[in-house]
Amino acid sequence: DMYPKRKIRLWFLKQWQTRLSLKAKALWIPDESQQVDFPESKLIWLPNIPLIDDRAKSQRRKVHDSHKGLTLLFVGYLAHKPNQVAVDKFLSLYWRSLHSEFKTIKFRIGGGGLPEYLRHNWRCYDDVEVCGRVEDLYGFYMSGDVVVAPMQIGSGTCIKVLEALSYGLPVVATPHGLRGIPTKDRVRSNSIYEFSDLESLKNILNQFLNANHRRSINEQGGCRYVKSKYTQQNINAIIGESLTLSNNSKKSI
Repeated sequence: DMYPKRKIRLWFLKQWQTRLSLKAKALWIPDESQQVDFPESKLIWLPNIPLIDDRAKSQRRKVHDSHKGLTLLFVGYLAHKPNQVAVDKFLSLYWRSLHSEFKTIKFRIGGGGLPEYLRHNWRCYDDVEVCGRVEDLYGFYMSGDVVVAPMQIGSGTCIKVLEALSYGLPVVATPHGLRGIPTKDRVRSNSIYEFSDLESLKNILNQFLNANHRRSINEQGGCRYVKSKYTQQNINAIIGESLTLSNNSKKSI
């Protein structure tokens, strides 16, 4: 193992986690897949929520015409290691092949904190724009067609996916990028597209280069999906219900 100290820390964390879960009346988790880590506990999925610009709530996003090409977006704090790894892997593993096949695609990367060596490396790729800190998030989202979330590492719900859906953009993501979103909800009707390799990614981008498909995106339910599940009202209801159950359990002892 290249990281023995990390392995030891994870072992201690697992021991603490197991003991804590046995004592708890209920546990809130942000990702349903975490159920395997708490086999003895009562688990409640508590979804995270994105913070949305008021303009995104009131204005309808205009889908770009196909003859203008396809602009992919990524936005996140680029001093954060999972974001660095995600973009770097996406470029090194996929970009040259994608750009060779789809001549009109572009990739805009937004976010502050990017180390200079990565900025230099990423700008060496054709049609890749490293934009730096994004002051106008709404404007940045409106400049593209599809958000990519090629996450490889990280924990918790990928808020950037929920945020992009709320702004009216479809999301193309790795399975890890869709953590926190139930598998049954990762469907085209929710504007969510999952890829695991180059071929599946190419198939998805082919769909977006189809003008009819892209025009239909506005009629799909990415915004509706987020508003139905990832809201403060839902969180309040879930917490209230779980606390009620916990109190009732204590009274019956």
